[in-house]
Amino acid sequence: MRDKFGPHWYRKPNCETQVSQNEPRNPFVHVSQLGLRDLYKWVSQFIFWFFCPKRIHERKKESAEKYMLVPGGCFCYNNESSNSQYSRKTDKEALLKLKSGFLHGRHFLSSWTGDDCCEWKGISCNKLNGRVTKLDLRFSNLTPVIGPQDLDDLPLPGRMMFTGDPAIVALGGKIDSSICELKHLTFLYLSFHYLKGEIPKCIGSLGQLIELKLAENELVGFVPNTFANLSNLQNLDLRNNYLVANDLEWLSHLSNLRYLALSYTNLSRVVEWPSSISKIPYLVELELYACGLPQVNVKSISHMNSSTALQILHLFENELNSSILSWVVNVSKVLRFLDLRENSLQSVPDGFANMISLQYLDLSGNELDGSIIKSFHTLCQLKMLDLSFNKLSDQPSDYLQKLCSAHDLEYLRLDHNTFISGPLPDVSRFSSLKMLNLGSANIIGPLSFVHLQYLKYLDLSQNGLNGSLPLLEVSKLASLE
Repeated sequence: MRDKFGPHWYRKPNCETQVSQNEPRNPFVHVSQLGLRDLYKWVSQFIFWFFCPKRIHERKKESAEKYMLVPGGCFCYNNESSNSQYSRKTDKEALLKLKSGFLHGRHFLSSWTGDDCCEWKGISCNKLNGRVTKLDLRFSNLTPVIGPQDLDDLPLPGRMMFTGDPAIVALGGKIDSSICELKHLTFLYLSFHYLKGEIPKCIGSLGQLIELKLAENELVGFVPNTFANLSNLQNLDLRNNYLVANDLEWLSHLSNLRYLALSYTNLSRVVEWPSSISKIPYLVELELYACGLPQVNVKSISHMNSSTALQILHLFENELNSSILSWVVNVSKVLRFLDLRENSLQSVPDGFANMISLQYLDLSGNELDGSIIKSFHTLCQLKMLDLSFNKLSDQPSDYLQKLCSAHDLEYLRLDHNTFISGPLPDVSRFSSLKMLNLGSANIIGPLSFVHLQYLKYLDLSQNGLNGSLPLLEVSKLASLE
């Protein structure tokens, strides 16, 4: 029988084309009408239509190879195991290409050998399909193997401080585009490695990314607009590079973003940056310091959606004027941390008093005058207040009397202002104070003792104080360092 039927006996049927157009699709025909060859075809068709699951007929042609017709039934086999091995091999090859792009990959990625890349340091894989899901190349995950002969080859950037092993340095080099072949990547950490070159645009194709951290490198060029495709992204850290962005509209597509750090990215052309930020509904922390941000258009603020999630905001060193505060007081009602130091603020709007959730406020290094004093009587949760290096007038005691956070305040700086001459203010009601700086505050008169149990740092320098404190009194400051 094998000779008679020849190779047809071993042929794998195609589940979509098993029945030709010239043959009847109904397998239920009269047996007496069939010869031996036709009988075999009839039986094969009957078995195929009766035993194979319905989903076989709906499979694409490339999936049909998973099913084999044998005498006596439809035997279905799955080649997912072979696909998994192939995919893992692809991930391994991508990682090795990435390693070759690093200037010092051979030192710090010495564990990247062996067949199973999931066993390499800094690599995590999905336990079900074996695909690489996490690439974490922070220092704790690097294993340098370096001899004295290699030290001359290592990058020793001047801005990096060494307190231990000199072998703990950066990878250097560039980010090879092979990283985009890791299609299942959810976590990518390549910060603090002084990587050069541009960010590969294809990173925007890694749609499963949740965290992307490329901070503290020497990356150049534009922030890829392809990041708009990273809809699952929650943390994006690109700070401290040499990047440029002409718009931030792509941020509106990142609805799951919680943390965004673009500090030292040139955003001087992004006029509508407040609008773009306001479109991120769940953003909790934002870092945009030293970005050259354009001034806020106050008229456009009323048309913006307010975020209810933003709690931490860093905008220092941007030369922003007081119009930024009109946006700040509207962008979030739960803001806890606000850093606007080293800008050009001259006044504070009335709405600032509504920011009752503020705990940390830094307005140092601006041009604020005495009008700010009326805005602090409702900020009763403040733990840190820094108004140093401004143009505050009146006397320090006038500001202290307005503060309602007497029991919570831990850090207070009023130094280097243009206060009217006056005596050392009474700060005894600030029982939790740990740091107090009233230097260069035009304080005159006798030096009186400051009774603060938890005080660790006290600066009264460059004032007109006279007299002395007995050592016995100073010794009562048990926490003073």
